[in-house]
Formats: sequence, structure tokens, C-alpha cells
Amino acid sequence: MAKPPTKRNLEYLADLFTQYGQPLVDEVMSVLGRDADPAMVKKAVAQRAAAAAPPKPARTKYQPVEPVANPNPALKDVVFPEGSGRGGSFAVAQQVPIVGRRPFIAQSPGGYSRLAGGLPANQVTVETAPFLDMPKRQFVDPHELVKEFRSLIPFIGDKLRGAQDIISVAGRPQAGAARAYSGPDYPRQQRAAFGNEVWGSGASVITALDRMAQEAQDRFGGRVAGMYTAMGPEAVDQTTTMMELIGRQIAAGDISPKDKKAFDDFIRTASRKDDEPIPDFVGFAEDPMAAIAQLNDIRNTSMGQRRTLTQAMNAKPYLEAGFPDIGANRAGLTIPDLLYAPEGTSGYMIAALEPGKGALPDDIIGAKLLHPNYPKRLGGTDLGGFEVGVPRELVWSQLYGRPEMQSYEPFRQLSYLFGRPPKQIRADLGYDPRIQPIDEEWADRIATYIDAVKKYGPEPYASGGFAVRQDRPSFAAKAR
Repeated sequence: MAKPPTKRNLEYLADLFTQYGQPLVDEVMSVLGRDADPAMVKKAVAQRAAAAAPPKPARTKYQPVEPVANPNPALKDVVFPEGSGRGGSFAVAQQVPIVGRRPFIAQSPGGYSRLAGGLPANQVTVETAPFLDMPKRQFVDPHELVKEFRSLIPFIGDKLRGAQDIISVAGRPQAGAARAYSGPDYPRQQRAAFGNEVWGSGASVITALDRMAQEAQDRFGGRVAGMYTAMGPEAVDQTTTMMELIGRQIAAGDISPKDKKAFDDFIRTASRKDDEPIPDFVGFAEDPMAAIAQLNDIRNTSMGQRRTLTQAMNAKPYLEAGFPDIGANRAGLTIPDLLYAPEGTSGYMIAALEPGKGALPDDIIGAKLLHPNYPKRLGGTDLGGFEVGVPRELVWSQLYGRPEMQSYEPFRQLSYLFGRPPKQIRADLGYDPRIQPIDEEWADRIATYIDAVKKYGPEPYASGGFAVRQDRPSFAAKAR
């Protein structure tokens, strides 16, 4: 006669039920018997579960990317350092680092990396060659804008250069050029290649922008414009250009196979908060160019996975082992005029929209220059942009002027512009608070700020708002 189950046996069976499910455990017990040795049962259940598990998917074979041929090697342009000592007309004072949700060390290069000991961002040399001849950027007068347009919606994007092949950053060798497709200069880039496309993104983002434009037109009438609004320095981390640049730098670098393998293994199993590992990562140790192809396969590799790789590499041990300098790469891939532009700086690009038309069809000729990150495109007309960058608080005053917004932390205020504002604010207004109605009063504020910057130069910008200089009041305060 079988022995009655003991309390200890019941406990180990309960654990097996939780881990593997009761049906599988009962199946094993029906063969071994209820009085079988617990260690034998555990082993048999684990083997049975492993045999029943679906096979791991075969690793996708990625062919190495082909080197990008420089269309005109004679057209080389070293864009840094700037003679003015600033990052361009959209810059803020160099001595104040860009800061976002967390403080950055103002070195290596300023605001673009948490590692100390490197160059300021505007001293990172970049060698480039254009692959398209973009039309010159036109300046928009805010008073002229409000004569025809009644509202704005934000186009949130990184600061990536456009229509350029990146030949080298900070003098570092690389195996061929990395191609940069811009966000801020997207309309000019696409106009050079085809015609009226003003923004590229995923299907859901393009649909949401079109709906917001339609809501703006229904609410305020008249025409609707989209306005570029800058993300922070790390936004380029997830771009295909950053992945290609990193891969080409590693391919031409002198990094030990052991160190490359250690990094590859970390990326396959990354488990820090917010990390997105790549379990089947080809790896830089095996083939850097095939790794580029995998990382830039947007069907199978997410932006979050690319961002995890870039931010993991931005660590002192990897930098000392010869891996790419991520801070320098961030600065090198950034449009010079936006180098020191704080998050939320607006006006570099303004475009007339066509609400209700949705995404452009994929089969038109413009698809020949689809952005590799963003396969869907929004139609419209490029208008140019403001001569200088304008703070988010002035441009998007409908949102930032709300009294309840002042109770939120600065990074939260920014996230509501970049994402979804509080439901209560929308309920009170009756429409999306990111929609900005514009009129002569709004144009006067913007023009006052632009004139002050042109006269005195950009002012410092600190986390959470403008830093008032001791010698004069804040421009932003005056403009309000």
C-alpha cells in the first residue's frame, strides 16, 4: 500500500504545480508513482517541461551592410569648432550644460555625456559630405505667420543632421561613411529628393499628428502649421545613423575580441531598469557590419533596444577599452544650430499642414528616400523656421500658461508637451492643450524674444527654465 503523502511532499508538489502547472506534474507522477523520490520527480518534471517547450527561433542571418559610397569626396566640410564659441543661432550660452531629467557633467562633451574629461560639444570635429543638395533654410517672421495660420501643433524630434554622410567624428577612424537622415531638416531633405513631405514617423504617430491638426482646424479655423520642437541630446541614441556610426567605428577600431564579446553578452542579457535586451544579437565580435544590419532592421529591432545599446556603451570601462565615445558621437550627429538648444526649443522648422489627408501613400516617387527609422510620411509644405530658437514656455503658452502646470516638476512639464497632457487640462479646455492658437499677441511675444536674442545673444538655460543673468532680466520674463 502506498504511503500517505507527507507535509514535506505536499509542499514540494505545490512548488512544482506553481512552476510547471499541475497537469504536467500529474502526468509525471502517474508514471513514477506518488511515493517516488522528490529529487527524481523534480528532475523528471524539469526534463518533461524542457522537451515540451517550443524550440528557440533560428537566428536571423544578417548580411553585412555595404559601405556607403561618398558621392562627392571633394565636398568635405569640417563644421566644428564654431568661430563664435557658441553652437549656432539656436544655441544657448556654452558654459551652461544642457540638463534634462537628471544632471549631466558639463564635459566630454558638455551636456552630451555623463563621463568627465572630454571636449566641450562645440569643439568636436565632424567631417561630412552631403548626399543631397538641400535648399537653403528660409526665415519666418512670426507676424507674417499669424496672418495666414490660426494654430500650431508640435513636431517632437531629435536633432539629427540631414542629407549628410558622416565620414568621421572627433578624428576617429571608421569603416566607411554613416548616412544621416534628418528629423528637423526632413522637409528640406525630402524637397531636395522629391517634394512636399514635412514629417516622417511610424504609422501611429503620423495618424495622431493628422488627427491633432484636424482638431486644431475644427477648433480655430484657418490653416494649421506644424512646428519642430527639440528633444534632448540622447534622442539620437536610437537612430539608425547612431547604430551605423558605432558599428563602423568598431569595425575600424582596435578593440580586443574579449572586450567586444563581453559587451555583446551584456546586450543579449541586459537587465537594468528600462533596458531592452537583444537576445539574438549578432554581436560586434562576430561581425560589426552584420550587427549594423540587425540593429537597423526596424521590423525586428526596436528603438528601445538601440537606445539600450548606445547608453550601455556610454560607460568609462568601454570607453577605456577603445569603444566609440558616445558623447562625441551625439554631438557630431547633432545639427550645429541645435547643439545647445534645450529640450522643447521650438521654431527651427515650420510647415503648413493638410489636415485630414493622413499619411502619404507608399507607392509615390517620394518613397525612394524613406527615412529608415520612419516609414510613414506626412504631407505639407515647408515654410522655413524662426531665425533663433524660442523657449517652449513662449511658443506653447496655451499649455505652459495653465496655472496647474506650475505645480509639476520641470521634467513632468516637458513630458506633457512630448506626450499626453493631464486629462483635466484637456477637459477644461475642450481640446488637446498641445494645440497652440496663434494671433498677433502671440506673435508679439515671439518677435520680442527673437529680437532680444539677436541683439544680446542667447541666454543660459538651466533645468526647469531660464536662468536669469545678474546683469539683466530674463528675455523670457520680458517676453511674457
